[in-house]
Amino acid sequence: MRYKIWDKEDHYYSRADKPEYVMDPRVPCREKTWGVNHSILEDIGMGPDPLKLCFKKPSDLGYDMSKIGTKGCATMVCAVGEGKAPAVMAHKCRKVDGGIMFESRFWMGYGLKDGKIIKLIPDGEKIPEIFPKSLFGHNIKEFANLAAILPKLYEEEKDNF
Repeated sequence: MRYKIWDKEDHYYSRADKPEYVMDPRVPCREKTWGVNHSILEDIGMGPDPLKLCFKKPSDLGYDMSKIGTKGCATMVCAVGEGKAPAVMAHKCRKVDGGIMFESRFWMGYGLKDGKIIKLIPDGEKIPEIFPKSLFGHNIKEFANLAAILPKLYEEEKDNF
C-alpha cells in the first residue's frame, strides 16, 4: 500500500522478501529496508516492468554512518536495482525550513557482484538514453505526488508507528 500511494498509476505492487522483519516494531524505522529485497512491478514510462530492489545499509555502499542522523542527512535509503536497467540508488532526506528535502542519486549501469558494487556495462557500451530520461520523469511524478499527499498523511498517522 505504501508503495502504491507514491504513484497509483505506475506502481503496481511491491513485495518484501522479509515482511516479518519490516513489520517488526522493534526494528528502527531507518533500518526496516536494510537487507530486504523487494520484488516490484512498476512503469517508468516504457510499460510495466519487473524489478528487484536489494536494499542495503548505507555503509554497504560506502556512506559514513556517523553522518546519518545529522543536520545534513536525517536518513538514507539505499538499494541496488536488478532489472533491464541495473542501477545503484541512494535517497537522502534532510530537514529544511518548512519540511524536508529529498535527494536521489542513481548510478545506472552499476550493480552488485560478489558483494561489491561494480560497473556492469562493458567499456564502450551505453545505457539507452530512454532509460535515464524515463526514470527522471517517473521520479518527478512520484515525488510531486508524495509532496501533495504526505503532509496530510503524516498529520493523520504520525502517532501510529
